[in-house]
Amino acid sequence: MSQNFVIISSSILGLGCYKHLKAQGHNISVFFTFDESDSSMSSINISSSLLDKFIHSPLIHWNKSNDHDNFENILKHASPKENTLLVIGFPRLISKKILDMGWKDCLGFHMSDLPEGKGRSPQIYTILFNTRNVCSCLFRLTSTADDGQIISKHCVPNSSHYKLEDIFDITFSLAHKCLEDLLNFKPYLLSKEDRLISPTTYQRRYPKDSEIYYSSSFEEVMLLVRAQREPYPLPFISLNQSKLTLIDFTCHALDESIQIDNSE
Repeated sequence: MSQNFVIISSSILGLGCYKHLKAQGHNISVFFTFDESDSSMSSINISSSLLDKFIHSPLIHWNKSNDHDNFENILKHASPKENTLLVIGFPRLISKKILDMGWKDCLGFHMSDLPEGKGRSPQIYTILFNTRNVCSCLFRLTSTADDGQIISKHCVPNSSHYKLEDIFDITFSLAHKCLEDLLNFKPYLLSKEDRLISPTTYQRRYPKDSEIYYSSSFEEVMLLVRAQREPYPLPFISLNQSKLTLIDFTCHALDESIQIDNSE
């Protein structure tokens, strides 16, 4: 049985979920996204060329951060009673005014082992905090960040070898499993492990948080260079008046001969 959705997204995951839903015959009446020129958005947002290629539903760019009234007015005409609002990879809280429009349901994704890791940059903190699991959660939206009922959660064990791009690949794959649970009306049952999870909140990270200090341990450096990858601010070292940015890295044994072909 086909279901109806309105999607609000600014990430590649949103595009992937859109394609997944359309391929299975479900209806997306509107697809909202931030304009890629919005400086407040990460550069991993959806490019206009991808949207033009794949989105066949009415497409609306919400390209002004203060354009809340227009945003709400458009949503009012999206038949909320007939649609599930699905928020995917969106960096701002959806207002209570929008949540109260009478949707069939209001759901969002968060890539942590909720209630652990509410808040910002969960995939980065999965590495920095060396969390036990890599997870994707589908949950019911409330006016408080990442605080609603869990609808589906899928996890795999974390690894000290994962870089950020690995975490994104894993969480995106797990998100599709969550979406399948939703489409198949599969209820989520809290496990014993879930009941032992302590609620935590991840704080917003700033470019200055990527600095490597001369006092940093090897372990601290390794965590940072694995977690801070493009398109996010890369790790850097301050040297006199210069800023040396670490683009990529490899590890070598201490007695290994290393040749550097070129450098920037």
